[in-house]
Amino acid sequence: MINVWRLIPDKVVPFNVYNVLLVEAYYQLGDMDKANEIVAGIKSNVYEEMNYFISLGRKYDSYLMYEKRIAFYTLDELRRMATTFNQTELKTEMEQKLQEYAGTLNIAM
Repeated sequence: MINVWRLIPDKVVPFNVYNVLLVEAYYQLGDMDKANEIVAGIKSNVYEEMNYFISLGRKYDSYLMYEKRIAFYTLDELRRMATTFNQTELKTEMEQKLQEYAGTLNIAM
């Protein structure tokens, strides 16, 4: 299998919701290390986005709802995969982050 993240690294094209299926494919192939490497990039980028949204305060809530929902969905998909593929630490982290961001960003779970 081609190492996609080496051809198109996160620093060139940031990992995001569009890479979630790639993570799932690696999990299904049993390559937990590669999957978790991509997950680390996705998490880092989504956390950065969410923290930026938080820094803006409530003033821009209505303008950013779509972006917030996409970021939230991405974390929820990572949580789902962590549950499916027995990635306990990732599952716990995603559950905590989802609760944190749902409360802070006023997003329904």
